[in-house]
Amino acid sequence: MALVPSTASSRWNAELRLAQAVSQFEADLTSDQKAAFNKQRLYRRTNPPDSSDVMRLTAEIDRQAAQKGRGVRCFGPRLTNVLQAVKQFASIGDVLVGGSQNIVACGVWTALMANFSSHLETVSLLFMAVGRSAPRYQTLALIYPHSKNLASHLSEYFILIVQLCHRLFKFTQKSFLGQLAASLSDPEMKTFQTELEIWASNIREEVNLLLNQKVDDESSKNSRFRALSTKFSETQAQRQKLKHRLRVLNACSAHDHESTWKQTRKIGSTSLFSRHEEYDSWKVSPRSSTLIWAGKLGSGKSVLMANIVDDLNLSTENLKITVAYFFCRHDLPQSLEARNIIGSLARQVLDKHHTPSAHGETLQEGDLPAVITIVEMVEMLSRCDFKGTRPMFLLDGLDECTQRERSLVCSTLGRLQNESSLLVCISVRLDAGKSLDKDIRQLVNRSTVTMPQQHLEMVDFINAKLEDCLTSERLNIGDPAIIVDIRKTLLEEADGMFLWVALQIDSLYN
Repeated sequence: MALVPSTASSRWNAELRLAQAVSQFEADLTSDQKAAFNKQRLYRRTNPPDSSDVMRLTAEIDRQAAQKGRGVRCFGPRLTNVLQAVKQFASIGDVLVGGSQNIVACGVWTALMANFSSHLETVSLLFMAVGRSAPRYQTLALIYPHSKNLASHLSEYFILIVQLCHRLFKFTQKSFLGQLAASLSDPEMKTFQTELEIWASNIREEVNLLLNQKVDDESSKNSRFRALSTKFSETQAQRQKLKHRLRVLNACSAHDHESTWKQTRKIGSTSLFSRHEEYDSWKVSPRSSTLIWAGKLGSGKSVLMANIVDDLNLSTENLKITVAYFFCRHDLPQSLEARNIIGSLARQVLDKHHTPSAHGETLQEGDLPAVITIVEMVEMLSRCDFKGTRPMFLLDGLDECTQRERSLVCSTLGRLQNESSLLVCISVRLDAGKSLDKDIRQLVNRSTVTMPQQHLEMVDFINAKLEDCLTSERLNIGDPAIIVDIRKTLLEEADGMFLWVALQIDSLYN
């Protein structure tokens, strides 16, 4: 296959072949699967996937893995990058892409969703590798109509994604012996990965080119493509509105809140929160409430909070909630600033509800501020139309912030709680001191849960960590009986500290 399109018709050829790839995938489905596939695809045409859908899908993958007895292991975050790339492609919309193409784009999303029911270890590792170079650009809908090359490159990339999904789907339909004969680790998988990386590189180069030149200049040089992209009514207005919205969101925050969550979520799974009545009461509370998880250093608070993010994302439709989260890290100074914490939470909520800015949408581009203040963000959130849903803010590691930053965060959240129905969940260290207690008192309707020093999940955590070390051959033990002694010692000395256990196991092979 040629990896660089060479003719003016390459874009249309690529889009036709993408539609064909989706049709071929659909053709191999059973009648029930086809019905579900088409139902989901048509739904996505008018309800394009957003960041909440990505979070729900990764959470559902891990929920199913837990039900199948895979213990504390976590797979969902491995797929986030690829899912986000497909989400952005499927979200370009009818106005910018065209009705038929949008159905195809949503078909790509639906095809990807159909492939995570089995072989999670191999499939998730494959998509994690592919995801490292996956094309994820928030400005995609703005620049897509202005470049034939970009449109063609994206189609070529997602042709490979659909073909990969098709290959994986066929693999799961084979008998056990058939699967042994057709291993997922064969050279074909490596070929998929290599070609996807090449197309991702082509896309990245084209995006950089478009962002570094005036779009109007490029568009005027290509009158035929410009005529096609402007024959839809209100196209320009839609693009201008999207451009304005992205500027507002970026003015709220450009902090990457997802990476820390993914890293934390990969550590393991827990259902500890589900065994506490305080949690169940908090998440269905009709009024502003605050749930505080308190525990010693290394007791698993961050992993607990990362799992709560998953649990709430699985409940967004039933509970009618909007989830936003932030994880503070002592080694990321920008994550300890109140401006970035509040800005990130505000951006997530405003993004999910497509809310215009406090400055209105009639201002010229240059009139928009580069940064929106905390006061302005509070005003925007106060006026936000949550469409019948309740916002939920989750904040991990608040005690890592300085007293000044911490107090500003708590006072801001407290003000929002007093002005509207806002549920807040935070995690703090038990030994954080009286100044933290004073700050937290600014939050309303507080209830506190103390992390237990001993609980059953410690056994699962130790077993999973040791199994992973042995399977990956990072830990080589001549006498198998030694592993029994290691497990026993860790259980006796852990005292509820997951971090201590992880560090001890790491020291065994370091």
